[in-house]
Amino acid sequence: MAEAALKFQVLGPVRVWRGGDQVPLGPAKQRAVLALLAMRAGDGVLMSELQEGVWGVAAPGRANHLIHTYIARLRQILQPEAPRRRRTGVIASTGSGYMLCVEPHVSDVAVFRSLARRATQCDQIHESGTAFSLLRDALNLWVDPALGEVEALLRRPSELVELRSEWVAAAQRYVSLGLGLHHAEEVLPTAERLVLLDPLDERDQAHYLTALHRAGRRTAALRHYGEVRDLLRQELGVEPGKALQSVNRHLLSGSRGHPGAAAARSGHTDDTGQPVSMLHRGNELRALSALLDSQRLTTVTGPPGTGKSMLIRHAVARIETAGARAAVVDAADLLDRHELMTRLTEERLSRDRQTLVVLDNVEHLTDACALLAVQMFPQWPRLSLLIGSREPVRLPGEAVLRLAPLGIPTMAASSLVSLAPAADLFVRRAAEAQPGFRLSRANAPYVREVCARLDGLPLALELAAACLADESLPALVRRLDRPLADLAPARLLYPGRCWSVRGMLDRSLATLNPVERWLIARLACLPPEFGKQAMARIGDPPVRRGPEVADLLDRLVEKSLLLAVQAGTNPQYRQLTVVRKLAAELCAAEDGSPDLGDPRFSIM
Repeated sequence: MAEAALKFQVLGPVRVWRGGDQVPLGPAKQRAVLALLAMRAGDGVLMSELQEGVWGVAAPGRANHLIHTYIARLRQILQPEAPRRRRTGVIASTGSGYMLCVEPHVSDVAVFRSLARRATQCDQIHESGTAFSLLRDALNLWVDPALGEVEALLRRPSELVELRSEWVAAAQRYVSLGLGLHHAEEVLPTAERLVLLDPLDERDQAHYLTALHRAGRRTAALRHYGEVRDLLRQELGVEPGKALQSVNRHLLSGSRGHPGAAAARSGHTDDTGQPVSMLHRGNELRALSALLDSQRLTTVTGPPGTGKSMLIRHAVARIETAGARAAVVDAADLLDRHELMTRLTEERLSRDRQTLVVLDNVEHLTDACALLAVQMFPQWPRLSLLIGSREPVRLPGEAVLRLAPLGIPTMAASSLVSLAPAADLFVRRAAEAQPGFRLSRANAPYVREVCARLDGLPLALELAAACLADESLPALVRRLDRPLADLAPARLLYPGRCWSVRGMLDRSLATLNPVERWLIARLACLPPEFGKQAMARIGDPPVRRGPEVADLLDRLVEKSLLLAVQAGTNPQYRQLTVVRKLAAELCAAEDGSPDLGDPRFSIM
């Protein structure tokens, strides 16, 4: 019974409580013995390890005798009412040493490790909110993260090195999850402690700067970046890496986020630069990996919001894990070929090393990408190119992987809704935004409606799920009547970029010429699925020598704004719901037919 009333603390001053009373533990070396046992509660500690822990390499000749004495005293302190020879219920002999025999929940070290393990398990199944809470509880056990008293007591540094590394790993993941879940102020003290422990760790510095910025302390973040830059120059003779440079760009622009490591990861990363979890794209990832092994030019295409950038980032992570070089350029904010080449020059490519160059979000620069491939491939035989775009670059030898939306539920029964990939994605992300959210018989029809209205587009589904942090599921369904205007959650979905369905589609709209925009607007009067015979309702483009409507439809399919569901002599097409709503807006905004013959327009 006495064991159950005991509590052991090592993650701070070494303390033991019986009930609510603190137990006196005696002199320093005796407390050192208890600290070693408590740090490894449930595992035997050898006599040689106890000697090294208490005295280091200079153990006295009577070290074993002294340890036996300390153990006897500790047994009396911990089990004062037990007979002398029966005081082995808490500290037991193992033959080669001793072991603290207590339930895991009475040792703060054991509890910390248990919480950290559970957090890892939750993180692996995408329960980020639960993982964050578990890590918070684990780190709260550390009364003194520096382990000042334990360090003063022990002469065996390896014990402390291992324990501190566990704190660092838990703290880093806690900060990363916290930033992703919009808890910047809460994780800021931990982020600050991490950079104090290792000022030269650029990942921790990037976390800290991001936390400062999102907590509303932009000036302090800018000042700290200058200090870190100077420190790296003085201590290592290097400039800040890409992660820190990216954070600094966001600080200067005033944006409340940073895109992570290496090349901004298109906003689809956590704050360590690692890709956020990707669901239901395993087959596509394997297919892309196979293409990258055999092709020099690969393009990932698909409708806006299908997760092209996410897929690319996971493929890049695989390549980098295998030790290969990947140079990633997010071209979303680049204006022309000159800016693209300037950004690529910053990657410092080597002709002597096998390198994958990734150009993402380049639908507005496809001609520039094609020219780049034509110019570089003959001169750089070890270079290959992976492109993320809503249309191919149309070069010989180009391998194209097209992403389709996720499958949506066909019926409202909860058992069937749960099997649909789109619904599974939405429910998982909804649980992160609204802890406790689960698919049920009552909410399954709403989940099915969300998936159907958003066409199974992963990014749109994640945007919708993020809205549940502030509103109910029925209210979200009502919001989807106007997804272009209303589907943009107040909180950041991905650090580094504030997405919306409107912004997602506007990027595609900007790549269309006036004739293609004319056709998109006219599609609003057609059913969601239509065939060749429906073209009679549209008529011909109001421009001389313009392309045939059938050719324009093929262009829209190639630009991923229209889906071809049946080929052949009687082709069938399907409009995405959000694209159809965009078409309705364009049609309503027109004041008569656009003057496509205006010489300012380039038709072809």
